[in-house]
Amino acid sequence: MRSRARATALLCAVLFSSFPRALMAQDSEAPLSVTLRVPETAGVTRANEPVTSGVPIPRSANLLSTSGLGVFDGGVELPSQFRVLARWDGSPSDGSRPIKWLLVDTQVGVSPYSVKSLQLRTGGSGGSGSPLAVQAGGIVTVVTGPLKFTVDQGRFQLLSGVWYDPLGRFASPILSPGGALGGFVQSGSSIYSTASDTPSEFAIEENGPLRAVIKIKGRHRSGSTPSLGYVARIYAYKDKSYVRIVYSYYNGNLASDFQNSSSNPADDIDYSSVWMNLGLTMVGPKRFIMGKEAGASVSGTLSTGGSVWINANNADDASSLVYTLNNQGTTSTVSRRAEGWADLSDVAGGLTVADRWFWQRYEKRLTVSDGGSIRLDLSENDKLREAQGLSDDVTVYFHGPNVPEASITPIVFGFAKNPLYAKASSNWYRQSGAFAPLPPVSPLRYPNCGNDVTCLMDYDLDANFSQTLQFREANLLYGGLNFGGFLDRNTMPLGSSRDADLEHGVNYYDGVYVIAHNFVRRADVEGGSGDGLAWLGLLTEAARHYMETEAYHVYPDNPYDDGGVDRTNYNGLSPAYEGYYRDNVHVEHCWGSGLFYYYYLTGDERARERALEGATSLLTNDYVLSGGGSALSAGGVWLGRLCGQSLDWLAHAYELTRDPAYAARLTTAMNAFADNIAGRSNFRDVGMRQVVGVLLPAMFRAWDITGRTRATWANAITTVANWTMKEDRNPSTGQIEGNGYYGDFLGYAGYQASGECTGRVWFLNVAGTSQTFENHWACYPQTNLELMGGLWAAAQVSGSTTYRDFLLPLYKNRLQDLADESVPGRSGFVGFGRATQSLRNAIHLNTMMRMAPTDSILPSPVTNLRVR
Repeated sequence: MRSRARATALLCAVLFSSFPRALMAQDSEAPLSVTLRVPETAGVTRANEPVTSGVPIPRSANLLSTSGLGVFDGGVELPSQFRVLARWDGSPSDGSRPIKWLLVDTQVGVSPYSVKSLQLRTGGSGGSGSPLAVQAGGIVTVVTGPLKFTVDQGRFQLLSGVWYDPLGRFASPILSPGGALGGFVQSGSSIYSTASDTPSEFAIEENGPLRAVIKIKGRHRSGSTPSLGYVARIYAYKDKSYVRIVYSYYNGNLASDFQNSSSNPADDIDYSSVWMNLGLTMVGPKRFIMGKEAGASVSGTLSTGGSVWINANNADDASSLVYTLNNQGTTSTVSRRAEGWADLSDVAGGLTVADRWFWQRYEKRLTVSDGGSIRLDLSENDKLREAQGLSDDVTVYFHGPNVPEASITPIVFGFAKNPLYAKASSNWYRQSGAFAPLPPVSPLRYPNCGNDVTCLMDYDLDANFSQTLQFREANLLYGGLNFGGFLDRNTMPLGSSRDADLEHGVNYYDGVYVIAHNFVRRADVEGGSGDGLAWLGLLTEAARHYMETEAYHVYPDNPYDDGGVDRTNYNGLSPAYEGYYRDNVHVEHCWGSGLFYYYYLTGDERARERALEGATSLLTNDYVLSGGGSALSAGGVWLGRLCGQSLDWLAHAYELTRDPAYAARLTTAMNAFADNIAGRSNFRDVGMRQVVGVLLPAMFRAWDITGRTRATWANAITTVANWTMKEDRNPSTGQIEGNGYYGDFLGYAGYQASGECTGRVWFLNVAGTSQTFENHWACYPQTNLELMGGLWAAAQVSGSTTYRDFLLPLYKNRLQDLADESVPGRSGFVGFGRATQSLRNAIHLNTMMRMAPTDSILPSPVTNLRVR
């Protein structure tokens, strides 16, 4: 079996490396010039603040290396750093292939509420300069200029030693030596720390002249007894005395009876607190500033043995988010939202700590003490179910004495909470070829859309996301396990607790993917409704929630379960939150594509890790169906969304890495799908809505990235699509009769003569008296949105306009129905799910509309049809 797998992998590596010459790199590089805009939206001055952004590079630029690149402010070259994230038709390390995604670092000054315009272009120094970090044995030393710090693998305490001196003399460390520093977990009376652990991973992950990243991974321990796992990344920046720490912690246990894990609490970890602690060596009076709600603070001098703390309280049973402030024994509770930042200083210097999402991820607590410590409780009085995790983003700023609050808050509300981002134009993103073909934002506005389908789609997206955010606020769906989930009324009814175990999550219908693509469409919008950076903020919240809370976290040293299945086969799959899916190990509503795009746009290595963990799980894990099943193996393959989601995930992983193992798995699955489809005379016994909407687009992606040469794969796609279009409508009754997608999958199609669904087909149960269990598809005008995906795939592999002509009027009517919907909740999901499907399928339809660009109802065409 192993030799056969190796042979298949080798064959795939050979076949997939033989791309047509037209897809290979050209002989010479073309001059590159990309305009990048850096908006300031927090209302604070940015003083040469670090900026990290992912930029797509068209294949036609044939950019093979970063030498000669530069970032320019007018005619002045700024300091820069570059890293290749992905290449066209090759792995990131394959220097013979053109760069597809480039991570760009620079530092820029921006005035409040203004925009700085930069140029990424050839003619620069290529990001030259000495790296910031050096590793010797188990010690990493970083010197940024005014700051020097060390990270110790033998005793990981976050920052082991810190020296601050703008002149670079670094005489005396300012962290308290031997203090209780690092990350901690308290469960019952036991306290577990990072300092008691020898990390399993310890490395300089990125090391350039502007930014260095140290990655540390291990377990919190008490002696040799382990508790929650952790993954810490420490970011340092040239000429800056602040450091960003992204700290993820997770319960990687899996019970032996994993299929019933939701009801088995044996491996759950309850804790009173997870916290990080930093302690300064201080003398004399200690001055403190404790931030409260935005624009408010309290300050003073700590008494001997005194402390000040603020917490963001649990709001499950309250009508609003509140915080409690304890100022050296005097307590007050305020119905506001604590921002979570504090400063502690003496005559020699001080330290500011700022949590990016403090009240949003309640319950949290921030404490400053006379002993010189700043303690940030990341999560209090909660538990992590097996395979769940959480993550926090914290900035620590070391500074000199007598620094006024007005000099601290720009760092807190700028870099720490609202980091800058350099965005390209929407046209550059859309025409780079790095995204699925996307329509530009329509210049029209509902209700004056006329025949412009993009206008209708934009309205549907905006209205539904607005509803979703309003619903989050109305139900206070914040807290560690909810924030970033973008729930709606179907998945989290009003009044639900954060622990209700009901959430489908942001990954439901590939929400992270959709938000990333809508950011690209809205990139030119600055301020007001549809602001591009607001969508980027949603993307960051959604992606981090998905990869830390919804995706399974499994310890690599987990023992085998009773069935002999390696539990790491589930690592990266999702969701690990909602009860039904935890009880059934599979990938239902589990998409990997959004994390890949988040990685490309931000360079967040955690996203790449999580996305590839999920793909790697699918290499050997056939249990992707509810209750198990050999879904991706020949002879047992299933047609439906679960296999489609798995295939899509594998395709993205192969596209990024060019790992032949992913290619082999793709080939096995695609051949099985093609054989299954070829052996059928009809598709009445399969879930056609999911086959057409999810599986066929994934099959197209696999066919596309492997060279577009497999005729059996293309034929399988068009076979299903052709059967889908069969329809026999009775002109007298309006009912659909006979064979085909409409007549046989969703049951009997009824035609309502009055009421909300007047003149529209809706689907009834067998008795014909009520809606089916999928009642959120009521009132669909002859079709549902998922039909778009399969017909788009067939149009791509065949080049035929038949699919477009069939679908276009149906889709336009469907969008109009959504826009005109007067009773929320009756037509499609209310909120995130509905909006997600709308954009995903508009992407598909836009591609087909390119086949007839003279049609009067079409938006402006895009220039690249290759889906990446």
